[in-house]
Amino acid sequence: METPSDPKKCSMCHKNPIKYTCPRCSIRTCSLPCCLLHKRTLDCNGQRDKTSFKQLNTMNDLDLLSDYRFLEEVNRQIETSKRDEMTNKMKSFNEPTRFQKLIQTKLKILGSIQILYLPKFSTRHKQNHMWYDRKLDEVFWHIECRFFTDSFYTWTITRLPTKETTLANLLVKFHEHCNEKKDSISLNSKNFSNEQEICVYIENFGQKRKQFGKYEKRPFNTMIDLFPLGIWSQFTFLAQWWSQSDCVLYVDPIVLKKVRSEHAIVIMNHKYDVDWLAGWIICQRLGIIQGSKIVGKQSLRLVPIVGWCWIFTESIFLRRVWDSDRETLVKDLRKVLENYPKNMFFNFLLFCEGTRFTEKKRVTSMKIAKEKGLPELKHHILPRTKGFTLLLQGAEDRITGIYDLNIGFKKNGAEPTLRSIMKGRSCQAEIYVRRTSISEIPKDTEGCGNWVHKLYQEKDQIYDYFVRNDTFEGNGLQRIEVPRNYTDLLIELFWILTIGVPSIIYLFKFLLTSSFIAQIIFVIIVILATIGVRAMIAVTETERGSHYGETKKNE
Repeated sequence: METPSDPKKCSMCHKNPIKYTCPRCSIRTCSLPCCLLHKRTLDCNGQRDKTSFKQLNTMNDLDLLSDYRFLEEVNRQIETSKRDEMTNKMKSFNEPTRFQKLIQTKLKILGSIQILYLPKFSTRHKQNHMWYDRKLDEVFWHIECRFFTDSFYTWTITRLPTKETTLANLLVKFHEHCNEKKDSISLNSKNFSNEQEICVYIENFGQKRKQFGKYEKRPFNTMIDLFPLGIWSQFTFLAQWWSQSDCVLYVDPIVLKKVRSEHAIVIMNHKYDVDWLAGWIICQRLGIIQGSKIVGKQSLRLVPIVGWCWIFTESIFLRRVWDSDRETLVKDLRKVLENYPKNMFFNFLLFCEGTRFTEKKRVTSMKIAKEKGLPELKHHILPRTKGFTLLLQGAEDRITGIYDLNIGFKKNGAEPTLRSIMKGRSCQAEIYVRRTSISEIPKDTEGCGNWVHKLYQEKDQIYDYFVRNDTFEGNGLQRIEVPRNYTDLLIELFWILTIGVPSIIYLFKFLLTSSFIAQIIFVIIVILATIGVRAMIAVTETERGSHYGETKKNE
């Protein structure tokens, strides 16, 4: 038989005298642990229910006082909502000052950074020491980081320039901070070594609820990095898995190792419809496709999907008008070099010829070559050297290697067109790769131009060897087969399961339940989509390419 509990003792532990009474359920407890225990046990939130119904004969003075306070609160809210003047004042509190607008404008120019200011009376706003130095023309940030191992440690850093405000740089600075104050900081800096994964949570103050985004440390990718990878994998999937196309390298093994660990400019011959796709296949297999960029014509920005990906990867687009292209090259290259993470590497694909090879363009360019006293090229167009020279001069010693790629498609494979790949026909490509250190190339305009012309004379001889032998084998470099991986296959299966299968299901439901007019409209949309895909494929076809270079034009 249970012993009746003492009403003066705690209702949870039945040992200590009571001290607290729950406003909601009136349970009496002795301490905070017992209070929390009662909340978990009875599923009570501990807040007084202001609108709960009580019978008149059970009401007491406390209930009457509670109703009175509730009515007062309602009245106060009504009066507050009527105060338009006070509401306008509160809005003015949150309007950015002239100085804050100046910083916002400056950040948009620097790197399209959009900032949000909290109200002036908030604690975080008062603690913020971000400022703009007019003399240096630089924005200095106030950064607060919270690191967690066994417990939280808050670390604040001020006077951090915009160029240095990157996630990788913050971790390096915190590592140095830990080394300086080993005794006073309980964190072990080895927890932030390169071999381990770090999860970064960034609070989004623009939402009503606090939301956090999780980013992996290796290799500090953002969604903009992952977006092109998810799209480009569609093309490499078509080439590698759908059509079983392959690409073999002829390269020095030492050079192959360096390509993953340096910024580079890649110069490739432009004779085929899908020579760019063969380059993507190799980049995908080597794991460097996310850092692949191009220097291309302005119209490529408008190509659906592919052109949009190039925009996201900060590729450089030119109008083929030197007066405007010179400024574009300098500005865009400087932007990439300043903002690119230190532990990641990019490569710029550059066609110095400026356009895809045709015999008509070659004949026209050789007339200019004769006027300049240059040897005739059999398989290339005369290169345009100004763009490459400007890229080289603006490299700021961060671009350390120039890779010369000569690509050829074997005769035993299908015709190297995107149409062949989409039909499932296998194309067999070989790429002959040479590397030149940027220190070996003259920096002056005339010397750099002569180096490019000499490079294309060598490229012409290398490709002529391929034409005669249908292979680069035996031309002095080792044959290396880079095995394909399953990344693009897994990405494609993901798109099929998440988009393809539901789309097919909804399509059949639509065709079975829709009216005849709706079905006709659907057929028209399919026809227009087919024409659009055909137009996109036409961009890659040599015979439908631009006529740039077919007329005689001095550099």
